[in-house]
Amino acid sequence: MDTLAVGTRQAGELLGISEKTIRRLIHSKRIHAVRAGRRVTVPIRSLQQFLQVDECSSLTQRQAEKNDAGES
Repeated sequence: MDTLAVGTRQAGELLGISEKTIRRLIHSKRIHAVRAGRRVTVPIRSLQQFLQVDECSSLTQRQAEKNDAGES
């Protein structure tokens, strides 16, 4: 069976960021997490969605910067 969710440490490792950053993203509701008692798990699907949204916003930001540079 494929893994459905990972802990915050593993989520950070998968994205190449710190566990603290993962916790900040969860707190700011940019990544969905599920609490089971004291354990916080992050669904793999949430990480995939975060990457897609983050990639789209980065592309939009770069395009805006490119347009601003062309208008000067």
